[in-house]
Amino acid sequence: MINSTAYYNDFWNEMRGKQAVTDNLYNNRESKTNAYHLPGESNKKYTAVLQKESAVRQLATVVNATRSDSRLWTFDCEGQAEWGDMVNLEGMDNEDDFQRFEVQAYRLSELVRLGLEFASDQSFAIEDYVIGKMARCFGTSEEQAFINGTGENQPTGILHATDGAETGVTAESDSVISYDEIIKLYLSVDKKYRKHGTWLMNDETVLALRTLKDSAGNYLWKESDETIFSKPVQIVDSMPSIGKGQKVIAFGDFSNYWLVQRFPLTIRTLKEKFAMRGQVGYLGCEYLDGKLIRKDAVKVLSDGSRLSSWGCGNTAARMEGGLHMAIEKHDTTENTLVPVSEKYTLTIKEAASYFNIGTKKMRRLAEDNRGRFAVFSGNRYLIIRPQFEKFISASSEI
Repeated sequence: MINSTAYYNDFWNEMRGKQAVTDNLYNNRESKTNAYHLPGESNKKYTAVLQKESAVRQLATVVNATRSDSRLWTFDCEGQAEWGDMVNLEGMDNEDDFQRFEVQAYRLSELVRLGLEFASDQSFAIEDYVIGKMARCFGTSEEQAFINGTGENQPTGILHATDGAETGVTAESDSVISYDEIIKLYLSVDKKYRKHGTWLMNDETVLALRTLKDSAGNYLWKESDETIFSKPVQIVDSMPSIGKGQKVIAFGDFSNYWLVQRFPLTIRTLKEKFAMRGQVGYLGCEYLDGKLIRKDAVKVLSDGSRLSSWGCGNTAARMEGGLHMAIEKHDTTENTLVPVSEKYTLTIKEAASYFNIGTKKMRRLAEDNRGRFAVFSGNRYLIIRPQFEKFISASSEI
């Protein structure tokens, strides 16, 4: 039913406030949320945008378990294959390898508002607007939980203290992450997981690792294909920044993180609540859970108070208060701290913090304004501070 053209038209007419509820809509209303399921084609578009917004979704195993909203018990095992004319079930049966874990249905909600004039305008691409907004908001919140989730009313994150990834390397007491410690982290992961390994870190850590060299002067980071030890690097804003005791780098096979979708996205209109403002609201809800089912498949590096190394040209440092960022340049004679307000170019995180704009929003502004106030350096954007200040001054809305 939700794949029919009739339902598609009825759904988006309802979103525009153009008609009363039809049988098509009523029969596809989710009683749990009192909202309507996305039409099939719209759901495909939403899923595609959501996938782009979350690096973890791209790497994780997505499991659909939508037939019940109650707690589930699910299982996982490694599996084993053996050569031979006869099947030796006794030899292949490893009971200890069969893992049982609990799956919940945690609710995530998002409110999007739109002016009534736009909503009722048939020429306005309301589907693209609502889907895009929902996907970006849900993607940001999901990824934060997939990385740092507590398991209480939200998924259990990859970095969870007891149910997340194991610690592969802890930085030495002098709080220095060296080339050797990156090698140790890589080799701490079993080879069966290293084979499909990926590095996760935020862009501050990336900035430091790009300049890290071994004793022969060879860079750790391979510029030609943006890899470390031939394994891809994913920049994830939700990964912790450099700081004492933080798990700043994760490496392993993230397909062992299960993202269990319990109920797909449903949307309902909130007309009366925002009518006095000339707006209509759209409340989106989804139910899901997430767990790392093989804790040894991913290992993390716990950092010291800063990142540096012999051969490391510069490192990221955060000043007290979080708004004044600096780059600490290691020199044999003196340390020079450059305030953000005196820098010509800023990283995405520096610019987001300095201008009080969300990191995701700042990255999208950079992507949309490359050559205007943003430049691409290596695999990251830099914001030209004076040009962006002019852009802000000339803008009434961003």
